[in-house]
Amino acid sequence: MRRQFFFHAVICFMICVCQISLISGLPYPFSSISLVSILIIFVLILRGVNLALLWVFFVGFIFDIISFYFFGMYLIIYVFAFIVTNFFYTGYFTDKSLYSILILQIIFFTIVDFEILVIDYFFKLLGYPSYELFFTQKYVQEYILNLIVVVCIFYTLSLFLRDLKPIFLVTNLKKL
Repeated sequence: MRRQFFFHAVICFMICVCQISLISGLPYPFSSISLVSILIIFVLILRGVNLALLWVFFVGFIFDIISFYFFGMYLIIYVFAFIVTNFFYTGYFTDKSLYSILILQIIFFTIVDFEILVIDYFFKLLGYPSYELFFTQKYVQEYILNLIVVVCIFYTLSLFLRDLKPIFLVTNLKKL
């Protein structure tokens, strides 16, 4: 158990470092890829809630260490977004098909962005400097780019794993 805990902590740390140092240094459209959020949803779907929650805590803690916001903000944001996404996953999108993964990613991205906007607006009301984030065409482009990355990761993983289902579920019409 300790070895698995340490292994996932190292993987989360490496992914966060890759997100912060490598991906954020790319030119504009590619610097908005949120690899951490994408991988959290894939871990939730492929490995389960407990391991995904562990990843959420690691990622939130690492982002809190390097962030300029108050300590604990990213942990709160990611935990709340994970809880809501897990609710939708266990209640509505239980199959492991592409459309359910895309919808879960949209839910996760939207909640994280909305929470950052709310916290930023709250600090602006208190007189602290804010980053002036608004929902613009830039967010729509970032969502589309992240969803393209999700599709690429989905089809890459579907080559190696039997757990993922095709985009449309195949039904037997003769039995209906």
